[in-house]
Amino acid sequence: MAAKEHFAVDRVLKDLIQSPQSTLLEQLTGGIPVREFLNGELPKVMERRADLVARLIDGSIFHLEIQGQNDRQIAYRQGVYCLLIAQRYQRPVRQVVLYVGKAQLRMKAMLDAGGTRVSYRLIDIRELDSDTLLRSGHPADLVLAMLARGGEDRLHEIILRAAALEGSARMHVITQLTLLAGLRNLSESLRMEVKTMGSVIINIRENAILRDIWDTVMAEGKAEDKAEGKAEGEVIGKAQALHDMLKAKFGRVPKWADTRLRTADRSQIDRWIKQSITAKKLEDVIPKA
Repeated sequence: MAAKEHFAVDRVLKDLIQSPQSTLLEQLTGGIPVREFLNGELPKVMERRADLVARLIDGSIFHLEIQGQNDRQIAYRQGVYCLLIAQRYQRPVRQVVLYVGKAQLRMKAMLDAGGTRVSYRLIDIRELDSDTLLRSGHPADLVLAMLARGGEDRLHEIILRAAALEGSARMHVITQLTLLAGLRNLSESLRMEVKTMGSVIINIRENAILRDIWDTVMAEGKAEDKAEGKAEGEVIGKAQALHDMLKAKFGRVPKWADTRLRTADRSQIDRWIKQSITAKKLEDVIPKA
């Protein structure tokens, strides 16, 4: 997976798992609810940033790392993370590595380095039942169900449920499904499902799934803004599509960027859409004024 794709997938998964409606995080913490999410930035003795750090209601610190591929060095990394997090928060640390990759899980959940032992929960997301996630009815769990056990066989149902969502929620879920489909080699299957159903989806021309239905998104934008003219409706539709794509890729879109999106002209929006494909941070797409 290319670096830009890995960044986007990582961002989407963290966004989904931290969603207030998602039930997956509570499964990962062993049923202990999160009290608050904490800053994942660790002391710069080594340049480190944990994927997700949260304080649980029992006072312990929960640390989650998301792995898209097998890593023989993961136990050493977890050991470093554990010590740095424990030092920072002075509390017991519970660690989970969530594996979301396609290949068979081959990592180990412990390391014996002589005088030091490192252990953590190692969970393949395919150990989790897609039906449990689908029953929650929440959009974040709907996306994560695609990666869970049986999710590949329920892609049609997942797309149907996504299509039933309203407005931006539907566009957001379809975008997230698109970005994560590559983890299961489902990009072509997803494209065909969406095309068959005629669902509305965000389009980025270079993306094989999104390209075919960009005109559908634009048509919806034009219809909703018909009274203001077709040209203006197209700009509004593109701006909304770009906003949802940026949110899926980078997280919350700050107010200054949202303001620039609302006031941008057609040429600016088109340029930002192209830049969003390879951008590693939001400012690479929409520079601050």
